[in-house]
Amino acid sequence: MTPSSVEGSDIASRTQLEPLQPLPINVQNLTADALWLESSCLGPKPSESVLVDNIVFRICPIRSIAQPSCYIFQNSSVPSGFLSLEPTRCIWLPQRHETKVLVHKYTSVITFMHHVIHTPSLYKLVDEVYDAVEKGTHVSLCSVFLMLAVCANVTYAWTAVDNNMTPLFSDYTEANNQSFGWLKSTFDVFDASQRRSEIGLESAQGLIIVSFVLLNLEGVSSRARNCFFNSITICRELGLHRLDHPHNPPSVQIPQLNPLKMETARRVWWYLIGTDAMISRFPGPHEGTYLINPRQMNVRKPLNADDEDLVEGQELVGKPINCSTNMSYFLQRVRLAEVVRNFTDRVPLTNSSIPDVHSYDLVLEVDAAIGQFIEDLPPFLKFNTDEPQQLPATDTHKKPGLIIQRHIMNVFVHGQRCKLHLPYLARGAVEPTYARSRRVCLDSARMVIQTEHQLEKEATTFNSTRLRLCLVLHSVFIASIVLILDFCLGADADEKDQRRQDLLEAWDILEAAKELSRPTARIQDLLAQVMKKHKVTLPVGKERQRPVRCENLPPTPSSSTAMLSNGTTPNDAIASVQELSDMGLNMDLEGMDWENLLWGLEAPLF
Repeated sequence: MTPSSVEGSDIASRTQLEPLQPLPINVQNLTADALWLESSCLGPKPSESVLVDNIVFRICPIRSIAQPSCYIFQNSSVPSGFLSLEPTRCIWLPQRHETKVLVHKYTSVITFMHHVIHTPSLYKLVDEVYDAVEKGTHVSLCSVFLMLAVCANVTYAWTAVDNNMTPLFSDYTEANNQSFGWLKSTFDVFDASQRRSEIGLESAQGLIIVSFVLLNLEGVSSRARNCFFNSITICRELGLHRLDHPHNPPSVQIPQLNPLKMETARRVWWYLIGTDAMISRFPGPHEGTYLINPRQMNVRKPLNADDEDLVEGQELVGKPINCSTNMSYFLQRVRLAEVVRNFTDRVPLTNSSIPDVHSYDLVLEVDAAIGQFIEDLPPFLKFNTDEPQQLPATDTHKKPGLIIQRHIMNVFVHGQRCKLHLPYLARGAVEPTYARSRRVCLDSARMVIQTEHQLEKEATTFNSTRLRLCLVLHSVFIASIVLILDFCLGADADEKDQRRQDLLEAWDILEAAKELSRPTARIQDLLAQVMKKHKVTLPVGKERQRPVRCENLPPTPSSSTAMLSNGTTPNDAIASVQELSDMGLNMDLEGMDWENLLWGLEAPLF
């Protein structure tokens, strides 16, 4: 044995056998001071005098707000009575009672998709903001940011049903048009808070809500992703990733939060974890990667509890997971995200979206995990084949909040299951090895359509709101693609009739949504082009038919010489590509692998 190895083994044995002796108190103090100086040398250096612009808030009726964010000239402090030559950013707020109407819509319909708030606390925040504005005292920019994010979200999702119940606007289109102004004012306030180095839990909550609005407006765009990523950064800056760590170092300054706000912070952090994993499976530069490593955090999962049961100053107690609450969908979404993250971990980054024989075993393994996830769902979140009218009024399934959670749970899970198997659908029609993919694709596509069809029979305002949500429409688009493709592949007459009926129901949903969602009409045209090209006809009335061009489709095995029509410019095609990609379909006109996906159209059917 060499001397160096003996010395190394002696050091290792001493480390194992000899406990560290406590240092003298003066040495401990010197060590602590040295560490403090080291951490302080790179600390923040405020430059507010250079970076910060003034911002003021005004209140007026919501119908009078043409531009929520604008500039005004104020009286300068010196010389007295003169107007300042530099304009001041002015944010116009609705009247207090109007904002509370929007908050009610948010907390009763929208929040279930991203329940990162505590409802009573949100109403309290609104009162605090208006009290400060009316008294002329300091206004928390983080609080205003969260409140404006809710305004942007609700005005985007406002429908004719909402306006009939509460005529806050002249009609629902006025609210929808206002949403862009609220979105801009939200970003303006966020920018002002960043310049002042003001961050808080409300900043992360607001960014999550804004990213949700952008997902619905633009799809999985860079702007929507950046809002989400900024939310993660702010949470890390606040130390929320080690919220429940028993021993945080002095360099980690975690804000002093009361137990109720800590519980809300857990909701925020775990929503980010779930979304981070989900986004890793969508096309784009982020595909195949995620930002939050579960091993680099110490945060308990949030309680399964209704907001009304979480009261400041009282012990916070959750319910068993098999009890329905406003958090039921949220917590199951976290479970699903763990399945998705495991898939991302095991798919090589170089070919994360390229199907091959070797990856198919993993696809089947992940599908089995999703199937087990669906099987383990509590009964109140599973799709119920019973007609809603047949259930008693007291049945748990008829609670409005639970109807929404059950709907988005089933639409989302089955939409993602379709997406997982879609690359293998055509092969599944001719190769027994991939037959399961065809069966699962079809079953999940029909489940999406059935879930949508059942919701139409429920008496809930979510019926109309859902048609403006990317989460719902994305699943309907994928289901429609599956049904179209299988219709072209199918040989049995009865199968074709069933598939045509399924397609008709999917088409009706898209027809209803196209007036409410900007990308829907455009993408519906693309689906129609595929249908016309492959002679898929639906019994649609003339008043609902739209002119369809099939010449600008990408080459397929049966049309390798397809060209752009005279009425279509390359820019039009590029726009279609971007819209489909942003919706997360990754099935654009130029980039879609039609050769691979549709090769089975001319293949012999055994």
